[in-house]
Amino acid sequence: MTQIAGNVAEVLISPKPDKSSGTITIYYNGSTTLPTAIGTYTVTFDVAKASGWKAATGLAGGSLIIDNPIPSASDFDIGNRNQIYGSVTPITITPQFGKSTGAVTIRYNGSTALPTAVGTYTITFDIAAAPGWNAVAWLLGGTLTINPKPITITGVTATNRIYDGTTTVALSGGLLIGVINNDAVSFEPGTGTIANASAGNNKAVATNIQLIGNDKNSYALTQPGNITVTITALEGFSLSFADFSDITAPAITAGTIHLIGGTGKPTSTDIVLANAGQYDTGSIKWYSNGNLITSGISGIHGEILTVNSTTYNRIGQHSVTVEVKINSKLYSKIIAFEVRP
Repeated sequence: MTQIAGNVAEVLISPKPDKSSGTITIYYNGSTTLPTAIGTYTVTFDVAKASGWKAATGLAGGSLIIDNPIPSASDFDIGNRNQIYGSVTPITITPQFGKSTGAVTIRYNGSTALPTAVGTYTITFDIAAAPGWNAVAWLLGGTLTINPKPITITGVTATNRIYDGTTTVALSGGLLIGVINNDAVSFEPGTGTIANASAGNNKAVATNIQLIGNDKNSYALTQPGNITVTITALEGFSLSFADFSDITAPAITAGTIHLIGGTGKPTSTDIVLANAGQYDTGSIKWYSNGNLITSGISGIHGEILTVNSTTYNRIGQHSVTVEVKINSKLYSKIIAFEVRP
């Protein structure tokens, strides 16, 4: 029979069925006064005479133990359980009013060492004995969560380019802000994305820059904002055949069609051959200021519709009509050339 100091009640003694119902008087160390102080008390009792039963005195009733209360986890307010990598401090365990003020020992996953790495840790704690309170060990205190440290990146730029029908743009530059402890973390810029492929100035660029390195999981990168890019339209071009001076009649074996934007003419190494003797199919190359644009153009954004001539395989002066559709816009040009013997 163990009870808690401050909340002691009379020991309950009841007759079993068919036993004496005489009045019971209980004694604690020989006194009928209910004790309240901490300690162990011998319980005896008397049973008065009852119908069919004689009186009895000094019957043994065991012991009453009055002890200090044992703290429970609910007696304490536990705080600081959600923290950021790089600034971790011990959790706080504070007794509520009227509860044990015994010294607290905190464990994280069973260790008293304060963790610093990103992750989750089971909290347990001990409370030492204090006036009016017993000690207790391994109370459950929830979970400490150490979250990745937010960092930013500055100096990332998107590379302006000529329209190529895609929504991808190249990224360059960048400096991580907020890395601590000489941690091994850097980044891969990857590529940026614009909302649509159309040409325009200062188009917003979305990024998905990824952290790399042994310590990358200790950080959470905030993607940069206010990155823009200019996509230059493919506007204006001229059509021309390449040099035919070395082609002899009666058979033209191949020809070349150039689409040239801006100024300057491509070199012979940049030519695109149409199908031999037919000129009704082929690839298209764009040039801007004499520089070849190599991505996303050929066979996708330009289409040679017709190259029409009935006399192109005869010696003499000839012309062909070339129709080209680029981004749904139709262009045509008459081009003169000479076939020499």
